[in-house]
Order: sequence, then C-alpha cells, then structure tokens
Amino acid sequence: MPLIGVALLVAACSGGSSSGTSPSTSPSATTPASSSPAVDPAAAKALRQAAAATRALHAFTFTAKTTLDANQTVRTSLSGRVINGRGIAYRLSVGGKHTQVIRIRRATYVRSVPGGWSKLAKPRAVLHPSATLVALLHGMTPTLISHPNHRTRVVGMLPAAAAKAAGVPVSGAPALAVVVLDGHNRVVQVALHSSANAGGHTVRVAVVTHYGHFNHVRAITRP
Repeated sequence: MPLIGVALLVAACSGGSSSGTSPSTSPSATTPASSSPAVDPAAAKALRQAAAATRALHAFTFTAKTTLDANQTVRTSLSGRVINGRGIAYRLSVGGKHTQVIRIRRATYVRSVPGGWSKLAKPRAVLHPSATLVALLHGMTPTLISHPNHRTRVVGMLPAAAAKAAGVPVSGAPALAVVVLDGHNRVVQVALHSSANAGGHTVRVAVVTHYGHFNHVRAITRP
C-alpha cells in the first residue's frame, strides 16, 4: 500500500548501501527500546479513532516510497487510488521500470509502461490497502503522542504478528512506526522501519506512505 508488495520486494532484494530514510519520519529517536513498551492511553485512543475513520472511507489516494537495504539499495515508488467495493489502480516503479495495474471486480489488467494492456487469467492475490492500514492501526503498540502543526502524531511499535497482517516483513525486533492523522482522524502518513531476513541477508526496510483525496478520486474503469 501502501504496504502492497513489500514482502515480495524483500524476497527479491539482494543488497544495499545507504539507508535513504528521513530523520523527520524515523521513529527510532523517540520510540522506547523496551521489548514491552508502555501503552500511552491518549495515543491508543487516537489509533482507535483513526481505524474507525479509515473503515468509513469510500475512497482515497496513496503514494508510497520504499527503501530496501542489504548488499545494495533498492528504492521503489508506488502510487494509486482505491475505491472500496469498486477496485484499485496503481503504478509501481522499480529500477527504472514502470508497471500499471487496474484491479476491478472479476478482472485484473496490467501493462508495462509504455505498452499495451493485458488481462490476467490468474491474478496474484494482494492485500487491500484499507485492510492493511486498519490491521496496522489495530496491531500497533502506541507509546507516544504529540500534536505538531494541528495534526496528531503517534509513535509506537508493530509486533511481528501485527506486521504480518499489515503486509510488513519483520524478523526479530518489532517494526518501528509513526502514524500522522489530520483533524478528522484520517491517516495522512505512515512511516515504517523494520528488518527482515532474505537469502541469508538482513534487509532493512523503510516505507513512507502518504494518503489523501479522501472520498474524491477518479473513477476506476477497464482500460
């Protein structure tokens, strides 16, 4: 999503050098190192409100930047839109290659850009952006809350089981997470930092996703 395909990217990753993460979104400086962090009640309430707001959304757009570091650095960009009950359309960019996907009821279309569209006979199942975001909000252990620039910022940890439900690869330590909400309790940004084992390497994963255009997106139709 936002979290779409991160596990697959980790499995394919063969290396990296620099982290490529922004200090402004990294929760590591403010997240307690304890394996059993204390839950902040106000932060927990904010996440419950955010989950309710997410479930109530009909549509939204998303843009995700992912950095994978192992023996080399792999950066990906994913942007698209979701209309619940209708479908999802997105564009994935990896290593200079661009792929567009449109998934609607009973049909999935894909193309390399530039190129023509093809209808997939047996499309791969993917995690739904709304479902993965709600899973993250429910599974996160919130430890800190603040209110910068009239927004709500929640910092916490994402245990392995909750990370898996949200489509975030984790091996060992919980993922670190920062969730930013607008004045209507809608999630406008999620920053995740985790590590996973793949092919004998430790892959560091950083994902920053922005959400917007709530309930105001272009229609998703067959190409």
